[in-house]
Amino acid sequence: MKPLHQQLGLDQISTPAVLETIDKISDGLHGYSDNGPVSIKFKKRLKPSAETEPHIATLRALDKHDIITYKFDKSESTAGPSNFSKSLSVYNVSIKNRYKFEQLRTELSQVHDPLTFIRSETPNLVYYDTATGEGTVNGKHVKFNKKSKQKALFELLFAHAAEPVPRERVAAILRLGNSQTQSDRLNTAISNLCTKCGVKRDVITVDKSVTLNAVAITVNTLS
Repeated sequence: MKPLHQQLGLDQISTPAVLETIDKISDGLHGYSDNGPVSIKFKKRLKPSAETEPHIATLRALDKHDIITYKFDKSESTAGPSNFSKSLSVYNVSIKNRYKFEQLRTELSQVHDPLTFIRSETPNLVYYDTATGEGTVNGKHVKFNKKSKQKALFELLFAHAAEPVPRERVAAILRLGNSQTQSDRLNTAISNLCTKCGVKRDVITVDKSVTLNAVAITVNTLS
């Protein structure tokens, strides 16, 4: 499979412009619970268009693939209205798929600045609304049926994200009892949950305990 930035067509756009656009968006965010909107500014060109303006082409590519949404806000001039060369275009950007955005950041840092990139992989990100049973796991939309065991299991792990949950608590949630097949049934339940969430077993791990290895953010999808 092609790298993400190639899937998005960003390899066809000026690399400095792509990196600057991603950095401007990232700099405006404060933690994983903040997905904007953020205000970013670019120098105006004499004949601005998606084809000639690489920053806007980058925004369009990210919007096309549902990673962000953006809209033009206003024009600003730093040297008076008569000096077009000093004008700035201001855009408001909101993140739709934070995991994909962070995945792109990680990939671009590895490809274009391998000696100084800070992280080697993208953190697992879970956004979830307990009231609706709906959220995203690494960018994939999930929705659980009300009062289901799978919903109860996910919410237990979500509440203790990045912390080990004793197998006994998981077994109690799943009502596995003390059967000799408890271990197999627990592992099957975790495998099914991984499938539901579209993740591998390194995201939800089972050993002496069960752990959701992710950053968990509570959201309100009804607001």
